[in-house]
Formats: sequence, structure tokens, C-alpha cells
Amino acid sequence: MTIHAELEENSKQQQFELDALRHTHQQTLLLLVGTRTADLRDAQLYLTKTDSVSDAEILALVEQLNSEIFQAAAQISDSIDFDNVVHHTEPLLIESAKERIRPLVGEALVGLLGIVRHRDDPFCIQIALQASTVAFACKIIATWTFEPDDGKVSFNRVYTEIRHNERQGVSGRWRALTRLHTKAFLHPGDVMKTYLLERLTQYIVDIFAVSGFQVQGSPEASCAFLSNYHADRLKTLTESCLRLRQIIGEEVISGDFETLIVAPGEKFDGDHATDGYADPKADNSPTPCHRAPCTTAMGLQRVIQTGGTDSERALRPTILLKPVVALETLASELCQSSPAE
Repeated sequence: MTIHAELEENSKQQQFELDALRHTHQQTLLLLVGTRTADLRDAQLYLTKTDSVSDAEILALVEQLNSEIFQAAAQISDSIDFDNVVHHTEPLLIESAKERIRPLVGEALVGLLGIVRHRDDPFCIQIALQASTVAFACKIIATWTFEPDDGKVSFNRVYTEIRHNERQGVSGRWRALTRLHTKAFLHPGDVMKTYLLERLTQYIVDIFAVSGFQVQGSPEASCAFLSNYHADRLKTLTESCLRLRQIIGEEVISGDFETLIVAPGEKFDGDHATDGYADPKADNSPTPCHRAPCTTAMGLQRVIQTGGTDSERALRPTILLKPVVALETLASELCQSSPAE
């Protein structure tokens, strides 16, 4: 091979290697650009405070859920055939039922259920059904995992810490991603819907028991009555609660929405609650001395961060919808009914 041919061969080899290096370099640049773009996209996704639903839409969903609860409570109480129920005085059954519903409806309403003559007017049962369902719905909407809290570290405690120490875009996105991905392994498919529907049914049966009766004389018959006549209604309620929980927990980043109830027995505060049973013609406006035995329609507040630095950061709640309560004056009116048989 001549020197010229050898130089030409070396030149081609070097050109081939240079092209290979250029190709590798180009692929590396594309990879870096793609990675950088993905990183920026993820960062933008994590830090953005854009919501996929509006405040008005969430408020409408809460009002719709309140309406569904009211209608369900009224229809269930009106559908009770008191000629087909058995009055009972089984102390253990009644006491266990009281223990389950007392955190939801309060001591005053539990006592009221046991003394009012429901055959004449099932309104007291309707109030108890509303109060228990509203309280249960708020628990569903607010809960993170439906798993027992071991008292050590929970998602709620972690989020409280993040919320007070990170910017809204970070804390809101953390909440949304955590709520989204915990569903896959904590309550997959329809398992949670079935569980919550069973719990809701049990609370209604408990209210029947505390009221002094059972359908056809047994808890099983009372459950069958609800399944036969109100299954679709209760299923819709459960699904509405879970849907609202998903929207508030996963689709809102710019702030936090929280449902509101008044704890049983708290003093009435007109700035934070509404008396849903006041007579508009009567001149007896509620005063702070009045207490609220129960909440019959949930409220809603929006909580946003204020301040731009760690030292200034604080949470500011704004009430968008006041919870509706039944005051002790209503309880007094119901107590005027003749004692239950």
C-alpha cells in the first residue's frame, strides 16, 4: 500500500470515529435535554398552584351532598312502618348502639331519641339521621387512609407540619400526590365503598335501636329493610362523599378546603353557624347562651397561606358556607311530645 493510500485510509478511519463521537455526543445532548425538560416539567407540576376545579364548583358539591343527606334522612324516617316494628328494651344492644352514635350526634340527641314518641312524628329520627350522616360524611372527606392511627406518625400529622413550613405549591402538591397514590394499596377498587356503606347502614340501625325499636324485632331485619328500600340512596351518599373527598384532596393545590360541623353541645355562634330551624316570624333570635346539640348540614371553609417567608407564613380560613345546626330550643319542643312507648 502506498503512503498516499495509507493516509487516505487513516483519514477515513478518523472521520468514521469522529462521526461516531458526534453521534454519541448528539444522543447525550438529546438525553440531557430530555431529562432536563422532564425535570423542569415535574418541578413545574409540583410547584404550580393551578386547580382543576373552582371554589364555586366545590361549594355546589357540598350543597348537593347536604341536600342528598336531607332527602335520605327524610325518606328513611317517613318510610318506617311503626305498625311493623318491635319495641324493645334490650339494655346491652341499646348501650352498644349509643356508644357508636354518641360521637356523631352528641349526648343530648341520644337522650332525646329515647324519650320522644316517634310514632306520632318521626322528625326526631330524621334529625338524628341527618346529624349522624353529616358527621360521618365529614370524617370520610377529611380522612387520609381510613386506616387506624397508631398514635405515632400519621399522614395528617405530617401534612400539618409540611403545611406550616413549606410554600402552598409544595404542600398542596404533596397532599394531592399522597392522597392519589395511597389509594392503590390502602383501599383498592370498591372495597372501601362497601365498607363505608356498611358503616353508614350500621349507624342508621343504631339510631333505630336507641329510639327503642327494631324492624321486625332484629338488627338483621332493620339492615334488610334499609337494603330493600334505600340501598341506592345510601350508595349514592357514599359515592358523593368519596367524590368530594377526591376533589378536595387531589384536585386542589392553591389552598385547602375543609368541611365544617359544630361539635355537639357547643355554644351557638352566629358568625360560624346557622340555626336551621328558627321561626322567621318569632322574635327569639339565637344567643351565645344557646347550645347546638347537633349539626344537620355541613359547612365549608377555604384555608390559604398568608405571608411570603417562613417567619410570616400563617394559615387564614375563610368560611364559604356556614354549617346548619339544631339548637336546644328545638330539642325542648320535641320533648313536649308524649314519652315513647
